Amino acid sequence: MNSTRGTTLLEIATVLTVVGTLLAVALPPIGRLADQWAVQLARDEVVALVHRARIEARIRGGSRLRLLPDSVIELRAGDEVRARWRGSDHGVALTGLGEEPVELRWDALGVGVVASRSFALRRGRAEAALVLSTTGRVRRR
Repeated sequence: MNSTRGTTLLEIATVLTVVGTLLAVALPPIGRLADQWAVQLARDEVVALVHRARIEARIRGGSRLRLLPDSVIELRAGDEVRARWRGSDHGVALTGLGEEPVELRWDALGVGVVASRSFALRRGRAEAALVLSTTGRVRRR
């Protein structure tokens, strides 16, 4: 009796071809899903930062958020930077701001003293919009 064990080169090549084809089909949707998750996480963090700005305003007599063109948001109370958010941590860009920094303010009651603003967070094809109302409330789109 002649028994052989193992796999042939043809069997290995066939398995690798099938696995490669499956990965080629599955990876683009997984990448888009990762972009969506990153944008949603960044959006939720920005919303939390806006809520924190309102709380800091009540505690410290006023606060402001500075939205910088390089996708950085700073929460300031007085001259002190209380928190900083960076879009680069998620690979997300903050768009809709223009060239100059945008400053959003809250008074001692936590009420916004700004005009309504809209901006978006983007990564790849994924996008999430945020609208900040005159009163300082934030709405997700």
